[in-house]
Amino acid sequence: IAENRGKMPLSMNALADAMAHKYATEKLTDGELERAKESMRNFLRKEAKDRLAPYAHKAGKAKNAPWEFEDRQ
Repeated sequence: IAENRGKMPLSMNALADAMAHKYATEKLTDGELERAKESMRNFLRKEAKDRLAPYAHKAGKAKNAPWEFEDRQ
């Protein structure tokens, strides 16, 4: 999130993708990468309401609008 300061907000998918690549300890196959991204998305969904609240907001007013993350400090 801090690396994104001053840029456009990151979508949950973009942030999950970046996290999956950054924390992979070895080269992942496409299937393994998709599974890693899904766990990161699940983590972000859970954290968006609690610890990441200062960084997270909904992209729209719809109930199922995607979350976006940005560095607001």
